[in-house]
Amino acid sequence: MLPLEQRPSAAFGLVLGVTAHAVGWPVPRGGAQRIADALASCLRSLGGQIVTGTRVESLDDLPSVEAVLGDVTPRQLLLLAGHRLPDGYRRKLARYRYRR
Repeated sequence: MLPLEQRPSAAFGLVLGVTAHAVGWPVPRGGAQRIADALASCLRSLGGQIVTGTRVESLDDLPSVEAVLGDVTPRQLLLLAGHRLPDGYRRKLARYRYRR
């Protein structure tokens, strides 16, 4: 992974821009929402479930499952699951510094 602040990262944007001008942007029929819909459908077909609109204070609030996917920051992960994480990993999460 290359931080976006580093100059070479602009090369990816240039490649995408050139590709878009040469052959057009690949957009799914029906719009980008169709990609999320297809992924959700695939998950459901495998027995997965998507729950939204529910506040979770701790992973203990959730039913026992094999995997939980969440879009959270390091500090939020500590609040949600810190008691379940190894000490070393908890310390690394606590030391994480957000960039401004």
